[in-house]
Amino acid sequence: MTVGLDHAWPSGLVGRSSGWSERRSPEATMLHPPLAARRPVGLAPRWAALRLPIGEDGKADPERAEPSTLSIKVTPRPGLPEGLSSGASSALLRETDGTVIRVKRCGFATLGVGGRAGHVGRVGLMSIAEALQECRMLAAFRRQGLNDAARPISVDILADPSVPFFEDHAYAAVRLVVTSDVRADEWFLRILEDDLASAGLPPPWLRIIDDERISLRNVAEATVALRCGRAMGRVADLGGALGGLLRATHDAGLFRGRGSVWMGNDVIGADGRLSAIDADGGAMSGAGSWAVMKRIEATEYAAGFADCFSWGQPDWLAEPATILAEAFWEGYRAGSEPRIEGGTPLGARLRDVMAGDT
Repeated sequence: MTVGLDHAWPSGLVGRSSGWSERRSPEATMLHPPLAARRPVGLAPRWAALRLPIGEDGKADPERAEPSTLSIKVTPRPGLPEGLSSGASSALLRETDGTVIRVKRCGFATLGVGGRAGHVGRVGLMSIAEALQECRMLAAFRRQGLNDAARPISVDILADPSVPFFEDHAYAAVRLVVTSDVRADEWFLRILEDDLASAGLPPPWLRIIDDERISLRNVAEATVALRCGRAMGRVADLGGALGGLLRATHDAGLFRGRGSVWMGNDVIGADGRLSAIDADGGAMSGAGSWAVMKRIEATEYAAGFADCFSWGQPDWLAEPATILAEAFWEGYRAGSEPRIEGGTPLGARLRDVMAGDT
């Protein structure tokens, strides 16, 4: 599964959370990500910024602030640093020492920085409040062992008065060191492709139609390969681990946040361990509706499997998406370890149930 895959720079993967084809408006794309492959992007130094270093505790250190430049994601062109798409107007950048930096919210490659979309503010950048909250929550996740894959190192605050929307809000971008950016939705599709490859079917195995539907090539042979191979068990492993990660988050007294609670915001490390890497909507415990919010987050997380990979999709894809949801609930209720290992009894049993064998 992991042969040839650079977890920190997962070029070639396909999902809903990280490719972002930009055929729609930024607002529509943010609210319902399309299916797309990772793609190269450029990072253009654009606006003056103030860089605030972030400590291990997730707090900014204003005494060490220094002038910087806020780089914006653009179409690749000669002379610009080369990046890789990474979700909601974010990008990966490989430093000269090999370290991979994720710049969270740095515009869209062809659509730039868009207007507003509900509570998310100006699409393509973060509000300063969101950026600082993201850093605090990721530090809390790291302390609880819920995030080994992403560590915030700075917040770059827009400081260029010539920008038309400068006075709207204090906009910013978060810079994080990442060891994995392989999103769970990408891993889900990679599992299916692995079985098709193992069956000897030629690539490409999947085809995206209108950014929404996934078509299966060699459908007769491919469907048999998926039902007879290891994919369904591995999908159940993934679902159980995702449920375990959310349960561990809740048990630690933390919210993911309703804007962050879906599988596109969880990544799989090279060691199989899952990390929660997006939390700008998260919060500590203490609300009077704590018990209710836990149920809402878990329900919305599970509903995302259907929204992304079942509704409007063919049966061969809806089946593993349903297994993913079933396993998620079992993993959440059981408090499963947030790690994928492959071939568990849970996966085998759910595969048989879906096949109608029990």
